[in-house]
Amino acid sequence: MIFSNDKQQRAHLEGHQSYEHMVDIIMALNPRLKKLSYSKDPIALFRLFHTMTIHEFTFLTELDRTQALKEIDRLIKKDLIVQIDSPAGALWARSLKLEHLFS
Repeated sequence: MIFSNDKQQRAHLEGHQSYEHMVDIIMALNPRLKKLSYSKDPIALFRLFHTMTIHEFTFLTELDRTQALKEIDRLIKKDLIVQIDSPAGALWARSLKLEHLFS
């Protein structure tokens, strides 16, 4: 991954990097940027992100894996999200019922 700014400064990343490390690089290249806060509410997150993996969901909600899976089960039981199985693992997507709540 390559990050750059309007002064042609660049930073290169290879392999898996922590979110915090990427934020540090972005902020160093663009010091005027400010991180925005966001709602960690699962429904609000599925409004922003149509699909999420368990890793993304735990990161964004700041829940541990066990709590996140319980929350995912709760949302599935309410028909607000659906599970999609893929060769890479499970993915959760907002349902049509949740889509209607946003329109």
